[in-house]
Amino acid sequence: MPEGVMWLWLVCVLVAIVRVNSSIPAIFTFGDSTADVGENNYLPFSSFKANFMPYGINYIPMSGRFSDGRLVGDFLAQYIGLDPAPPLHQPKANFSSGVNFASGGSTIEKITNPYQSIGLSRQTLEFMLFNNISMLNRQDDVLRRSLFFFSAGSNDIISYATTTNGSSPEAFIKSLVQKEVRLIKKMHGLGARRFLITGAGPIGCTPSVMAYGQAPNNSTCVESVNILAAAFNMALNQTLLDIHQNQRLPNATLLFANPYDLVLGASTNPGSYGFKVGIGACCGQGKLNAEVWCGQGNSTACPTPQDYVYWDGLHPTQAMYQIVAMSFWEGPTNFISPMNLKALNVQIP
Repeated sequence: MPEGVMWLWLVCVLVAIVRVNSSIPAIFTFGDSTADVGENNYLPFSSFKANFMPYGINYIPMSGRFSDGRLVGDFLAQYIGLDPAPPLHQPKANFSSGVNFASGGSTIEKITNPYQSIGLSRQTLEFMLFNNISMLNRQDDVLRRSLFFFSAGSNDIISYATTTNGSSPEAFIKSLVQKEVRLIKKMHGLGARRFLITGAGPIGCTPSVMAYGQAPNNSTCVESVNILAAAFNMALNQTLLDIHQNQRLPNATLLFANPYDLVLGASTNPGSYGFKVGIGACCGQGKLNAEVWCGQGNSTACPTPQDYVYWDGLHPTQAMYQIVAMSFWEGPTNFISPMNLKALNVQIP
């Protein structure tokens, strides 16, 4: 889709979005800081948190979301007609719209985690425990109709790209996809049938990776990291297609959502997407505003986050997340396949 047409489509979709009759009663979310709505706030051992200013200034200040406002999952819940699901460990939370297990800094692989986050495998285990305690397992219809949202893999890719290891890129990608799919199959075994699985964005364009990853200059993404992200997306998509075509998960709907092209386009040609700054963070300090973390030390935040693709060194702004969410909700198959989430939502499972 040409970029000029792309921006027109995004504007039209944004204006047209309204709550629709929903067949999805709840959303269960698993992943990293792209989906964490405050889980790390309640983990005393975690050092990776966003519960301080200026995080959340355009939504819920200091909620623990790694952005200036809402994340993709928040927008998708709104479009479906649900309240955003609270984090698992939030005291006295109302879980009627689902549970968010995502933990900032988490990984798919069981690697050394300096942030002491809850890894994806542990998150699925926590769902099993929640499932048993809440007796959701006795409400087959709720699990069957709910959306299981996976947003993970970026931290694994960053770790692989920035550390010395013995595996080839191909072996790394294969292992990463196999482990994520194994967890998806585990959820299917518990009764889940509707899945939204996201790929990675162009991680080599994030301000932190560019600042520390030997980018050729301040305006060029780190191509080697982007190649890894694109390879992960391709392998994950192909694996999900194989599962669907060979009916390895009976009665399951597996939606693969790919934010890569959208975020890459906005990063390298921001004006076509309604932004002014595609490379560099709104909040931080130093090279690309990524050498001092947002909210720390002498960092500062720009007055207009909506003009930026990136909020901090690693995470998009609410404005960028909204464009991505719209592409998942009502976009064509180059963004989400085999159907978009809106089409899934009106189906009666």
